[in-house]
Amino acid sequence: MKRIKIPKENYTDKKECTCFNREVAILKNIEHPLIAQLFQILEDNKNNYLVLEYCEGKKLTKYIEEVEKLDEDIARQYFFPNFLHY
Repeated sequence: MKRIKIPKENYTDKKECTCFNREVAILKNIEHPLIAQLFQILEDNKNNYLVLEYCEGKKLTKYIEEVEKLDEDIARQYFFPNFLHY
């Protein structure tokens, strides 16, 4: 598991807060092999904490830098799931 700290000061206006809450709601309900599972949400006065599935390997951005050009079929696997809620 991996914990991600998100300072509440990053979400100062209502629109940003709504977007954050919507993304969390989506993560709670989605099951996909290429999207880290959200296990728990914690908060204190200053921060929100997302407890996510730990994914081994390198970050997608690092992989793209190394290969310089991402094959369309591979890109579709990684990016399409991120646009399901739009």
